[in-house]
Amino acid sequence: MKFKFLLFLSIFFNIATYATRVDGVVMDQTTKDPIIGASVMLKGTSVGTITDLNGKFNINVQDAKEAVLIVSYVGYQKKNIALDGKTMISVMLEEDAKTLEEVVVVGYGTMRKSDLTGSVVSVKTKDEESARSTSVDKML
Repeated sequence: MKFKFLLFLSIFFNIATYATRVDGVVMDQTTKDPIIGASVMLKGTSVGTITDLNGKFNINVQDAKEAVLIVSYVGYQKKNIALDGKTMISVMLEEDAKTLEEVVVVGYGTMRKSDLTGSVVSVKTKDEESARSTSVDKML
């Protein structure tokens, strides 16, 4: 039993020794604001994390010299970052204007405004409170 315990400890400390913690921050390139909830993945693996409220993240990598991080967020261009041994990085994401098209939300999904046929009605919360309707169709 002692042998198994010592074997476990030696394996655990060897793995912990080879793992390097990488800290970073993800920001918008134009406004320098932190990007909350950006995805940070280690390329070629399923290891990943997301940024916190300050745009900060940390991730453990096995080899910081060879590791590549993939940073992505909706509405921004995906960026591959080669660590080259760095343990602190700052990532600036550029907006991707091509993905920011007008979208209309319908009752069961989404579609582009240009693909929409029929009429569109919008209801403000203020209007709904004054109407006191029992259903959406009566409110419209």
